Amino acid sequence: MPWEKYEAKNIFVQCIQRWQIHLGRWMQHLFRWQLQFLWRVLMTNHYNLALITGGSSGIGLALAKELYLEGVSVCLLARDMEKLAQAKLEISSSVVGDQKQFADTISCDVTNYDMLSTKMDDWINEYGIPDLVINSAGITYPGYFQ
Repeated sequence: MPWEKYEAKNIFVQCIQRWQIHLGRWMQHLFRWQLQFLWRVLMTNHYNLALITGGSSGIGLALAKELYLEGVSVCLLARDMEKLAQAKLEISSSVVGDQKQFADTISCDVTNYDMLSTKMDDWINEYGIPDLVINSAGITYPGYFQ
């Protein structure tokens, strides 16, 4: 797989392994091809600025770390300010060497359109339009449904 040397690989592989029980063989190949395509697109294009929603933990944070290591400036958007501060510290500790590269955070709830619109307008006026936007924000409601 093209992502073997990356930390985020484990997340993708675990996702595939969990779904192997539920998906037929054809769907497994299609799912694996889609993940390979996504990874190839993310890692072969050169981006200068990426915005990642849900970037304070999970897949969003893993992608932010890898993009930062590739020399991309990242902005993490999430609700929890403490998690954002910790994530920014983790990302910033792996400096590639480019003085223009930065890690920034925006504390905002993506379900609140007015607040999101205001904060994004301010951020875009300061840094410009991002080359890459990854939506990794998610909400779960654990339990059974009928």
